Amino acid sequence: MSNAIDLKLFSERRLMGHRVPEDLELLLANSENVQKLTGIEFSDKTDWVPWLDVSYLSEKQLNDPDIAANIKAIAAVSQYISFVAATEDSEYIGYWRGPQTGGLLQAPIVCLDNEGQFNAIAGRNIAEALLGLLYNANTFTNFKQLIEDAGMSIPYSSYREIPFLEDSKDAAYVSPSDLHKKLYYEFRTNLVAKLD
Repeated sequence: MSNAIDLKLFSERRLMGHRVPEDLELLLANSENVQKLTGIEFSDKTDWVPWLDVSYLSEKQLNDPDIAANIKAIAAVSQYISFVAATEDSEYIGYWRGPQTGGLLQAPIVCLDNEGQFNAIAGRNIAEALLGLLYNANTFTNFKQLIEDAGMSIPYSSYREIPFLEDSKDAAYVSPSDLHKKLYYEFRTNLVAKLD
């Protein structure tokens, strides 16, 4: 049985119908090798939303205003991210489309980490961003070689050299971290008011 990623489904389910960027298409074509080498996985399944899983929380935790507000804020911010990859450490990588819609090729690459924090990560595209997450020199070198063998040039010899895509200078730009914080406080205020 093949674990091949269907590009049409991936586009529909992960990228809101946008064309799969070339670097990501290259990674998807080599997804089994990428996963074996790095533990990074891709999915074209409809129900692939592990970042929204709260089944590990107790009912008491789910009713805590701080936790409930954070869950709602993460879900709301995640609506603006086209998540495309997951690390073996339960971190999710995607394109930040933000409240102001922009094209994928200009979108900053972001990570929702396993602590529930949103962060911009280095890389001008998904391939560079995933490479930038590999702090082990051997894994970095092997993953870089896999990407280059597939036809994409990578000019970096270490994750430290990978640049960040510049944040928008537009005054209306909102980072995922800032939006999360804003929504968290709004949701928390509303939940606490309901308890009073």
